[in-house]
Amino acid sequence: MGRYLMKKLIVGLLASFLIASGLVAFTGSPSTAACPYTGCIATSSSITGPKSVKQNTAPKFKINVRANGNARPRGSVKVTVKGPGVNNTRTTSFTGSPKSVKGPRLRKAGRYTVTMVFTPAKNSVWKGSRDSYKLKVVKRRR
Repeated sequence: MGRYLMKKLIVGLLASFLIASGLVAFTGSPSTAACPYTGCIATSSSITGPKSVKQNTAPKFKINVRANGNARPRGSVKVTVKGPGVNNTRTTSFTGSPKSVKGPRLRKAGRYTVTMVFTPAKNSVWKGSRDSYKLKVVKRRR
């Protein structure tokens, strides 16, 4: 009985020494912070386009991402159009200047939501941002 207790004590001391010295760590998952730096810079996204378009046309959207100061955010922008029968996503790179993105051809009349999501480049100091607006598709007259 004494040997068993002594083995447990030695294994326990060895484990606590390894954990304390940082040689062994118990983590459930790796750290996934949105920004790896403490002083991340907030960004603001804007997407503009036509308030309404005729049926069976592909609208163009202007996207822009800004930050305080004179630095230009870099990363990728995902533009999603959701509405009656459409759930279309397009991804494009963003290098700091306003950009034009062509949307899908909208065949059905109704209200659509156009959303843009800015994802900063890996290991950058920028925070992600998003913006959206409503688009109306009207029937063509015959």
